[in-house]
Amino acid sequence: MACSSPPQELYGRLAIAFFPDSQGDSCKAKDISRAITLTTPIIPEANTCFNMSDIFSMNSNSGFQKSKQQSGGDPTPWGVSWDLINQDLYDENANYTHTWVRMVNELVPHEGRTSRWFYEQYTLPDCQDVRLGDEKSDDVPFYWINCQTDKHGDCKTAAYPIRSFAIWRTVNYDDHEGNDDCRRWTEFGAASTARINARWLMAAMVMVMLVVV
Repeated sequence: MACSSPPQELYGRLAIAFFPDSQGDSCKAKDISRAITLTTPIIPEANTCFNMSDIFSMNSNSGFQKSKQQSGGDPTPWGVSWDLINQDLYDENANYTHTWVRMVNELVPHEGRTSRWFYEQYTLPDCQDVRLGDEKSDDVPFYWINCQTDKHGDCKTAAYPIRSFAIWRTVNYDDHEGNDDCRRWTEFGAASTARINARWLMAAMVMVMLVVV
């Protein structure tokens, strides 16, 4: 199946496209011409969460999403400036289970090496990884990816509809640049057999500790 080339305006940006159940073939073909898509050139300092139902139902096709965590000493708010493509195609009743992501370091592209961006997606809203009151539920997996994709992007099919997603920077990127110590659609959750790489987990914990709320 031939891959469609991404639009020229996506170069230098993180691009995330979502497809409903019925459009899995388009995702696999990496054809985002009819997919709801969010793009950003920003690599945010802190985890920045988006709810699918909020972001794609907005009246504007561009804006700024603040991170929940903020630096007390930085006058510029942390977050993500975003642009939407095909937001008019968003269907609040559809189950979006296919995701296409393009994350390429344009100056030094190398599929499978660490990207500056870190992307997560969740079965629950508000980027929650457990359902409160039902912490052992096995139907709320979430996924990470921070490996560079190729220039055509990469498609992932989730077991359950996507309700939210988050963007932030790869912690200690300079220590990982040029190596393949990254995550490519790793699944976590009560039913997952994946194990978190200790170095990434510790780095994330350090990042949280350094943030001044």
